Amino acid sequence: RESLKQEIKQRQEAEAILYQSRALISGILNSSLDGIAAMEALRDRRTGNIIDFSCLVVNPVIARAFNQEPQDLIGKLVLKKFLHRIHYDLFTDLVNVVETGKSLEQDIYYNDQEEGKWYHFIAVKLGDGFAITVRDITERKNLELTLEETNKELETFSYSIAHDFRNQLETIESLTHFLKEEHEDDNSTTKNAQDYFELMFQSTARTQQIIKDLLMLSKIKKSPITLELVHLSNIVQEILMKLQIKEPQRKVELVIQPNVTAPADQIFLTMALEHLIGNAWKYSSKKDVTHIEFGVLSAEKTKLDSIINQCSLYYKDKNLCVQKSDIIYFIKDNGAGFNLEIFKELFTPFKRFHSDDEFEGTGIGLSIVKRIINCHQGLIWCTSQVEQGTTFYFTLNSSRKI
Repeated sequence: RESLKQEIKQRQEAEAILYQSRALISGILNSSLDGIAAMEALRDRRTGNIIDFSCLVVNPVIARAFNQEPQDLIGKLVLKKFLHRIHYDLFTDLVNVVETGKSLEQDIYYNDQEEGKWYHFIAVKLGDGFAITVRDITERKNLELTLEETNKELETFSYSIAHDFRNQLETIESLTHFLKEEHEDDNSTTKNAQDYFELMFQSTARTQQIIKDLLMLSKIKKSPITLELVHLSNIVQEILMKLQIKEPQRKVELVIQPNVTAPADQIFLTMALEHLIGNAWKYSSKKDVTHIEFGVLSAEKTKLDSIINQCSLYYKDKNLCVQKSDIIYFIKDNGAGFNLEIFKELFTPFKRFHSDDEFEGTGIGLSIVKRIINCHQGLIWCTSQVEQGTTFYFTLNSSRKI
């Protein structure tokens, strides 16, 4: 009798623990603001292939999305009940989760016949099935859409204003030129007046360059990318040749790796290289000997881990980080350099790290470069030391077909 009483007591305690566990799980499911469900694979008896999923557990959030009560969905087949209104083959992706163990995370659009909604969807393998969490992100998606439309309107407005400013500046420049010509032979014109004319020319030229860069920044975003095999080494050689012709007195050491090519838009990539090489040339102008190098990183000769780590400091999203298998191009100089603590601001329009007295510039060039690299689905980052020089690294999506 004592043993029987003990057994009954243990069973009651176990049932109490089980009841508490179920109550806890039920409380979590019912109180969660996210949708939670668990599914079990239904397999073909002959082939063993997954032909559907059966709903094991579902919380009220998911049930409400289908205008149902949770108990009405338990045991139902997912393919017929859940997936018929989603406009892509989610079923195949879920089968892949079960068969491979690789989790699935993405945004999906679901049409409930009254209004469409966006959900952030995560599925992970659970036994011979999967567990999912679903969060309604419709409001966020709508805000993103509104922001995108607002940005387009702002870009259109900015483009129009920039055009108008450019036309007005051309008029001011022409009038200033006429005034200067009229007073060149006038003995009453003081040297100060001539200096003022020169300052006006310089100011209008600088403003025109800023407007030109702004228009180009807008144009890059709107223009489609046309891929072809681009000979980067030849382009870099031509850019440096033109710079040397303008300043033949400079002592220069150039190292250009031959036969470097990439699938890219030749016009835009040439523009990016002009800015990067131009910066290397400009910021090394105060050195006794300018040293500029271009090429592709070699895994045998370079500490790739350190360089890739520098990339990850800028691109926080792990999906955007460069991989060792990527082709990494670089442009290196021995110029003024800068403090890497301000690296994250480097590609911000109008952000400059040197005064005009030190080095002239509009502060837009690197923004143009980054937008071009982005259009090629690539990454760009750098390493730098003050008075030691800077090295820019960039990748291009070489997997894209020409």
